[in-house]
Amino acid sequence: MRPICKNAAGPIANPMEMVFSHSFAIDVLRSIPQYVAEFNKIYDRDEITLDHVTNVITAYVIQLKRPVKTTTGLFCEI
Repeated sequence: MRPICKNAAGPIANPMEMVFSHSFAIDVLRSIPQYVAEFNKIYDRDEITLDHVTNVITAYVIQLKRPVKTTTGLFCEI
């Protein structure tokens, strides 16, 4: 099974979905202090990276698809 995180960044740059570039989406998130604060709580640093965003999207997708027996192998390493 391919990790969900490998697919999580796709919609951001997909012209049929969000039509952003990854760098533009990250810049938007970085410009919103509340998002910076929330990512800082999770990752204990003031930066937001594409890996951070894809892992957060992965966590969201996993909670939507509960019950999941294991999350092993679903997240990407940062």
